[in-house]
Amino acid sequence: MLMRSSFFAAALLFGSAQGTKVFAPSPALGVVRLTAAAASARSMFASSRAASERPISTVRLKKATRDASVGQSGSSSSNFDRNYLARSALCSCLLRGGSDILSQALGRGELDLTHAAAMGTVGLLFSGIIGAAWLALLESRLGSGTESRDIVRKAAVDYCFFAPLANSIYLLFVPMLCALSEPGTFDMTSSLCHSASMWQANFGSAMQLEAEIFVPFNLVAFRLIPPPLRPQAQACMCCAYTLGLSSLC
Repeated sequence: MLMRSSFFAAALLFGSAQGTKVFAPSPALGVVRLTAAAASARSMFASSRAASERPISTVRLKKATRDASVGQSGSSSSNFDRNYLARSALCSCLLRGGSDILSQALGRGELDLTHAAAMGTVGLLFSGIIGAAWLALLESRLGSGTESRDIVRKAAVDYCFFAPLANSIYLLFVPMLCALSEPGTFDMTSSLCHSASMWQANFGSAMQLEAEIFVPFNLVAFRLIPPPLRPQAQACMCCAYTLGLSSLC
């Protein structure tokens, strides 16, 4: 051992004297190289992992944004449907009842609030809610176009299917509701017979009045009035219609 150390020291002195460099192997140099290689490997692994996760995060973000927008759209659509039906029902109730009062004042000269309340109730439940839903159904099934063919088709379907049902509801249920307001004298059989006789006697006149007022109105409304405003516009037109219908119920 002493001879090896002496030989190595002599070699160093000789190398320095000759101006040459002698590199001695060092264990620390290997440790440094291994540490640097490990750090480089960790850096490359972290970079590749971040690159692979970035598209997944982007996809998840886009999906979350899309789901949120769909949820907001569904919520706004639901709110729109509720407001659409509520406005239509309230407008129809007030205009039907008010027109009935005006018709009584112009015709009989005496006021029957029971009849006006019955007309407003049927207007609220049927013309307001079911009528508005029917108009929306026409738009969804027969198209929202403003071409002459689409307009005539929707007006014809409305007159042939909805108008007979609506007029029958008014002719049958307004007398029935008026009879219900007098519980002491109410008789189901006689009330049904009276309502049936009113329907049989006045259904033709109601359909004629419908053709004179609502067929021309629908031909204009399906072309010019936006769908969300049609129930309110139809309720306003019902003012003129109710003036004649009130005397038939």
